[in-house]
Amino acid sequence: RLGDLYGVDIEALLGGTASVDDLQPVGALLKAQAETLDASSRFAIAEGAGVARSIRQLQRLLGEPTGWDAVERFRANADYSHPIHGAQEALAEHARRELRLGAGPIRSVRESILDPLGVVVLWETLPSYIDAIAMATPETGAVILANLVGEHTGTAFGRRITWAHEICHILFDRPQMREVRKFCAIAYSGPKGKRPRNRAYEIERRARAFAAWLLVPRADLVELWHGQAGQSVDRRVRAVMETFGVGYEATRSQLDSAGLLPMRGSASRVSTETPEAWERLDALPEGVERLLRGGASPLRVGVLYELAARAHARGLVSESFVREQVRMNGVRWRALG
Repeated sequence: RLGDLYGVDIEALLGGTASVDDLQPVGALLKAQAETLDASSRFAIAEGAGVARSIRQLQRLLGEPTGWDAVERFRANADYSHPIHGAQEALAEHARRELRLGAGPIRSVRESILDPLGVVVLWETLPSYIDAIAMATPETGAVILANLVGEHTGTAFGRRITWAHEICHILFDRPQMREVRKFCAIAYSGPKGKRPRNRAYEIERRARAFAAWLLVPRADLVELWHGQAGQSVDRRVRAVMETFGVGYEATRSQLDSAGLLPMRGSASRVSTETPEAWERLDALPEGVERLLRGGASPLRVGVLYELAARAHARGLVSESFVREQVRMNGVRWRALG
């Protein structure tokens, strides 16, 4: 099954005899993360790649755009170099210009960035230290495989930063996916306190900073902060969080970077709750509950099922095809009504 997903010899892939250059980018990622990802996560990546391929095929069948052209056309510079000093903010400004986001808060990352770029978000249960894994190839399109129980994906504040982080990888790190030593697909490869200071770590660090600058631009932050001059520090920090839709940690980092409030500055009573308005804008997927109850994978009950059901309603695919996509036999399918 894995060999079919990747079009490679699975013994060579898992046995270590295949070189990275022999593999498709997602296959290279699977092989490269063998020491840092548990087996179930590696299989989730593999299945996620297969689901993404099916989604793109259904989009073409329905005559809908796959979005890959928009991602492939995106360019920062000819060689995708990553200057160390000021790169994060400069890349975020570039992305805002290219995506025509304008100034001010991004109300919905999904509607303003993910949907226009054709980025598909798939959900699965992975180890909690993983928030998301990005893949971007012509076969899969741009995909974010998100963790239902990730450390930062349980609230809209965390999801928005996570999406922006992965967008940095998709737009700026995509050409390096084969060079897996330079491309870190997960936020970090182990427990806190054991993060190696290497090139992959620096790329991750840049992606985190990019996400914050994308959501909280310096000029808008400075204007809001000075406009709240009569309020307490706690209220000013909370105002930034509520205005730009980011959490406490990202807010404090941006205030420190902009020279407005050093990290050592006191702000101890700030609420970290996400306002309901932000939760509605970038909500968790509702899913198809009856399919989940029937044992279907979270990977298959979102975008894939919706596209397959739409294609079936138009007479383009059979009911058995839809059942195959959600991996459900006829008995279980009929039992769900």
